[in-house]
Amino acid sequence: MKPYLLILALMTTYLNAAAPAFPNRPWKADTPGLTVSKYVSYDNANGVIEVMASDKAVIPVFVDAQPNVGTNSYTLMGEVKYEMVGGTGFLETWTSIGAGKAFSRSLADYGPMGKLTGTSAWREFMLPMNMMGASEPVKQIEMNVVLPNGGKVWLRNLRLEPMDFGPPGFTPMMATIGGLLIAITTALLIWRSRRRRSSENEIKRMMAADA
Repeated sequence: MKPYLLILALMTTYLNAAAPAFPNRPWKADTPGLTVSKYVSYDNANGVIEVMASDKAVIPVFVDAQPNVGTNSYTLMGEVKYEMVGGTGFLETWTSIGAGKAFSRSLADYGPMGKLTGTSAWREFMLPMNMMGASEPVKQIEMNVVLPNGGKVWLRNLRLEPMDFGPPGFTPMMATIGGLLIAITTALLIWRSRRRRSSENEIKRMMAADA
């Protein structure tokens, strides 16, 4: 393959990999395919979901029957704020794939997958779902807040994003730039190798002519 064709092919691969795999939608009651729980209220002015008190530890937030993520690995991301959460609370998703279900829970000691305990100002959260090897698309995504010992929880800026397999801070733009650098470096190595072979062949030809 010619170097410039290789560059074009690798650029296309990395740009496609960096593009969002699915669109985002508003997370409120009138969104097609989204069923919002009766234990949740939505503040249209501020885009904030308030999880109201319940007599159950597991409080449903929503069921999304049209996630449109296909077989792509995804992460439910957003921000969470909470007050007076007793014990160990957490956020969770249940993903329906074929006849089975898989869950993701925020039970880490800290970070975006950190558990809910005590009181916290707004912070980011993430609930990833690895779909590698899945033969069927995601049919449904459910989100719950689990509060074994009570508390108040608010959510905002919910969105589904392609799962990031890179290190912390790795972004699609970084993937694109990295892909371009790999493509250019590979093309230069090929060009250099071909030039060296051409020079060697020319030297051999000249030596043969002198003989």
